[in-house]
Amino acid sequence: MIYLATLLFMNAFPIVAWADDRAPVPPMGWMDWEAYRCNVNEALIRNTTDAMVSEGWLKAGYDSVHIDDCWPAMERDSKTHHLLPDPVKFPSGIKALADYVHSKGLKLGLYSSASPRTCAGYPGSEGHEDLDAATFEEWGVDYLKFDACQKDLDKLETSYFAMGKALNNTKIVYACSWGASLGGNWPFAKFVAAGCDLWRLWHDIEAKKGWSDVVRISEHWAEEIDELRPWSGPPSTGRGWHDPDQLIAGDPQYSDIEAVTQFALWSILSAPLIMGNRLVSESGDPVKMSPEVQAAMQNPEAIAIARDPLAKMGGRLGSRSPGDEGSEIWVRELSNTAVAVLLWNKETPTKGKHACSWEFTSNLTASNSPSRMVCLKGASFNYTQWECCSNPQCETFSFSTAGHLPASHGSGCLYNSTDVKWTNSSENGRWILNKRPALTGASVTVQFSDLLAAGIWNLTTAHVRDVFAQKDLGIAKDSFTAVVPYHGVTLLKFTK
Repeated sequence: MIYLATLLFMNAFPIVAWADDRAPVPPMGWMDWEAYRCNVNEALIRNTTDAMVSEGWLKAGYDSVHIDDCWPAMERDSKTHHLLPDPVKFPSGIKALADYVHSKGLKLGLYSSASPRTCAGYPGSEGHEDLDAATFEEWGVDYLKFDACQKDLDKLETSYFAMGKALNNTKIVYACSWGASLGGNWPFAKFVAAGCDLWRLWHDIEAKKGWSDVVRISEHWAEEIDELRPWSGPPSTGRGWHDPDQLIAGDPQYSDIEAVTQFALWSILSAPLIMGNRLVSESGDPVKMSPEVQAAMQNPEAIAIARDPLAKMGGRLGSRSPGDEGSEIWVRELSNTAVAVLLWNKETPTKGKHACSWEFTSNLTASNSPSRMVCLKGASFNYTQWECCSNPQCETFSFSTAGHLPASHGSGCLYNSTDVKWTNSSENGRWILNKRPALTGASVTVQFSDLLAAGIWNLTTAHVRDVFAQKDLGIAKDSFTAVVPYHGVTLLKFTK
């Protein structure tokens, strides 16, 4: 009955018939928004394209460079109504830029919105879908991120269908943000009927919230997996790719361990892998990512899991950990009867032998300082405390307080020196590190009986491979245990 109802629902809409499958696997690449917002220009995109090649990203599969909002001139051409690139930011034009990106072996992504104005106030595509689609194709654009920048849901739907129809028989990947505006009421059949190849479904990821935002988004997807999984897959099969937003690896609010964790989770979820980090400096030279993070994100075995041909979305095994702490097991069925198993240590140790000790002074705060490392907004106190504790360079931090106690959630900043100019504040406190213990991790175990109960693995033994280490670990019987870093993961592949 469920499948029949779905077919009847889809037949109520003009389903777009694509010339070919434009996104047979989840897209991979880089997008400017998280790191640069509106500070985007032609030189940045050219230099980033070069870095994608020189730093091995293209070879690993990250084959696209995406320009987000703020690229057009503030008004369309007064006579033809064509979108125009900002003449200062993109003096050579988008076509010349697309030609350059293509010459390096990559694809170019561009942005518009299903509204009169984009979210940043630039010309949107509502009412101009046919013209803009033809323009994008003429320019050589390979991927369109189509944002939802208005609250009128009827107008959004009309514009999304119009753009999908206009992109029919083109090779431009159609990435819709329509679902992010619907508050969880996702008509996937409409997304498919409109021709969307992938879709954003929920809130933007916010690097300023750090680890807590990875936990927040992963928890939402874990709870919604039964609704999401049937609609995850290649667009040619009447489905599409669910997009939980960009990868934040390289952002200072994330540790290396946390960056790898997000990447691994996104791989289990069969999600697009679109980086949002800075790959080049202001001078245009490549920015070196942490070798450990870069190795993990370019790991061919991990990427093979993310793009496994079975295309079956993975998820959490069992219910959530109380208070977002402890450990979780995430699994994904793979082709050739293999299974990806993710052991996730979510714990933030703020008490006991694994915790740092602090000297606390209430009613103090600090302004900007050369020793300030990073600030977090809307983060939990435990997480902010842990970030300083686990970072060898951090010596002190400030955080919001309620009376003479830390607030459970608030804003805090980390400093690599105690020599900071502190000022009086009744709403903040200061924590100076007294002792930092050796921080390692905790044991996490997957029981084969739990996999059997979930219908994922029907054997009591498995050949186990550590994916990130690219190392065989031998045969496991009944269970497998690994010591996993705090906030970290161990990614395994089980085969018969």
